[in-house]
Amino acid sequence: MLRRHRRERERRAGRGTRGGTRAAERAQLNMRERARYVTVRTFDNVEAFDRWWDNRKHRWKINKRQRAPDKVDEYWRCSYAEEGRYFVCGCCIRIRKPTGAGQPIEAARSINVPHRHAVTGDMFLSMDPFPMETAIVVRINIDG
Repeated sequence: MLRRHRRERERRAGRGTRGGTRAAERAQLNMRERARYVTVRTFDNVEAFDRWWDNRKHRWKINKRQRAPDKVDEYWRCSYAEEGRYFVCGCCIRIRKPTGAGQPIEAARSINVPHRHAVTGDMFLSMDPFPMETAIVVRINIDG
């Protein structure tokens, strides 16, 4: 009778009967918040998406790819690394590619998992053009 009451009390308190509180506390410390995504860009065709993605792909590493009958979701993580440690930054993006024709490709970013480092954009330097080297074309006709 006493055991049943104790189990009932622990069940109401959200604890198991066999030391579940420590395991639950440990799991809460290790658990990360699930990313929530907001759509940043949509593309009507693959060529427009490829032009946009080619300029940004070097900053990201593929994390996982999930296939469904109607779409393919690709999850990418920030490729920032320090001293050999990869995936230091938890920021991620989702690219949703529908398999059916006429549906847009969506690029979405996580709004609750920001970058953990200073984000630097591409640096564009203005350079003087190299001096043009011209050649003189000489036509030599040898007639008899």
